[in-house]
Amino acid sequence: MARLPKSLTTVTLFSKILATMILVLIIPLASFYAGMQYQKSVSMAQLDPATAITRTQQLNFQAEKLVKDYLLSFMSPKTPSAQRIQDFMLGNPQNIVEKDDTLSFEMTFSLLPTSKTSGNYWLSGNGLLNPNGWIVGKTVNISADKVGNTYKMTSITPVK
Repeated sequence: MARLPKSLTTVTLFSKILATMILVLIIPLASFYAGMQYQKSVSMAQLDPATAITRTQQLNFQAEKLVKDYLLSFMSPKTPSAQRIQDFMLGNPQNIVEKDDTLSFEMTFSLLPTSKTSGNYWLSGNGLLNPNGWIVGKTVNISADKVGNTYKMTSITPVK
């Protein structure tokens, strides 16, 4: 039987470092990567259609975000005081239509103006002033164009 040369069977500092790297670094990292790939394949196979986000839910979220961002801009100190608001509450978007790259919907909301002057600004079109200072039932039609993965508001008009 042939014997291997002594240079191939001697344990050296380099062979110890190489063995340690394989045991401590490469095997755990390879195992982690294989486990991630397996979990991804199992998760996709077990995806329940009932828990998946529907397109309607996505559009509702986009519509709410558009109106929320719009109203938040009126809470900024940079907003003229005649238009500024303190707080708002959103209803649910209604009559959502997505056609081509345009989203249109109707939204009802309530808001609390910072002053009587800003209240007059917000009462134009529709809405009712409550004794507590809130303007309720403000309903608007909104159109937005798709920009990338989101929508940008292009028009907002009061519902008569």
